[in-house]
Amino acid sequence: MTILVATDFSAGGDLAVHYGSVIAQAENAELVIAYVKPGNVLPHGDEDVADPVEPQIHRQLEMTAPDMPKEVCRRLLLRGNPPDEILKVATNEQVDLIVCGTHGQTGSCSVAMGAIAQTIVSLAQCAVMTISPANRVRSTSTKEPTQ
Repeated sequence: MTILVATDFSAGGDLAVHYGSVIAQAENAELVIAYVKPGNVLPHGDEDVADPVEPQIHRQLEMTAPDMPKEVCRRLLLRGNPPDEILKVATNEQVDLIVCGTHGQTGSCSVAMGAIAQTIVSLAQCAVMTISPANRVRSTSTKEPTQ
């Protein structure tokens, strides 16, 4: 089983990483954590052009899911349109589950994760789990309360 987590380092993205990690550990699954840097993909041959932000993004990615062994957790920095890139990875890696937050960063450096999640849910060929940072985990126990 392979689980893909889309993160933008927001509260929703952090929760997605948490839930993706928990599920991966419980299922002995491979975990792929991906951050997509929005914008144009560099033209062929220009891959060596230095982007001063990318080393920081790599450091942030390396700090995600620190309890996951490197043997079962890969971290990807992608460039392009976030939903397109996430869906490409899901297809290429034969992902069984995509986990993403529903509300993320906004502003000039990132687009709303809610719109990204909606596109992923609409187009994914696998199961998608969305995480809202506004919702708290509630117990769903079927046990009767003891008195």
